[in-house]
Amino acid sequence: MLENIWNLIVRYISKESSPEEEKKLDELKAHDEFVNQTLEESMEIWNKISPHYKEYNKDRIKQLRNNKIKAALKIKQQQQIVRLLKIAAIVTGFSFLLFFSYFDYKSTVTYTNQSNSIKKHILPDGSEVVLNKNAALTYSNSILRNFDRKVKLNGEAYFKISKTADKKQFTVFTRDFSIVVLGTQFNVRHDANYTSVMLAKGSVLLTDFSQKQIKNTILKVGELAIYNQEKQNLKIKKTNKTIHTAWLSDKLNFQDFNMQELAEMLQLLYNKKLIIQNKKLQNRRISGSAPSDDLDLVIEALKIILNAEIVEKQDSIIVK
Repeated sequence: MLENIWNLIVRYISKESSPEEEKKLDELKAHDEFVNQTLEESMEIWNKISPHYKEYNKDRIKQLRNNKIKAALKIKQQQQIVRLLKIAAIVTGFSFLLFFSYFDYKSTVTYTNQSNSIKKHILPDGSEVVLNKNAALTYSNSILRNFDRKVKLNGEAYFKISKTADKKQFTVFTRDFSIVVLGTQFNVRHDANYTSVMLAKGSVLLTDFSQKQIKNTILKVGELAIYNQEKQNLKIKKTNKTIHTAWLSDKLNFQDFNMQELAEMLQLLYNKKLIIQNKKLQNRRISGSAPSDDLDLVIEALKIILNAEIVEKQDSIIVK
């Protein structure tokens, strides 16, 4: 059935279909949304393909068919293309190209950091992304249209975006909104309830909010935007950039931190709430460092710096 549908579509687009075939296709479109959407997308893709790619080489198609397309493709989506190309090569050279184009345009690749350390990834345009633990980055893997500078992020990542000669914008899609990059460095983080963006350099535009009452917002350097999914509101505040980039290093550096900044860092990195019981220390500013991968060593360092007793209890760090 799928092969018959594609045969009707490719003959229609190539203007080779008979009146009976056109009538059949119209009937399918009226009762099957998949057929209607597939035809629209196929026509859109075909119109974008350059004439060079549209040239039909019958001998090449026959060779691919006879060799059963021996080229090994590594990605699952590309394996789908191989299976469909075998069918398409039997129909016509045009259908071969249309099949390839249709699925190629939808092809994506996903990089997931399942290790216990951060993972750096270089995008096709030279931009650098550092993925935190359990973060995943997805983007287009299309051969025909190349990298479109659009990525989807789950988890936390730090971006260093490269400028291109054509000044094409870079967009990061998150669960709650999109981030349009204007040449910059920034940190993106989201969990069950919040999505946040901290701007380190340049500027970004936050747009496409799931709550339409929120206007598009441009961030300034040193600002933190926090979107609350439950309340569906956006708050922007000044922040210490070091707090939100500490996970990038194996060493914590808190230089001239106030206690609120220290509390925010401990919450982000270790999911621990800082409780200051000693009122004399509430307005204290501190400087120091400690290995970031060992909370016990961080606590020992704070004991020395604050000259105070510190106790860890479940989800809290208490300074007595």
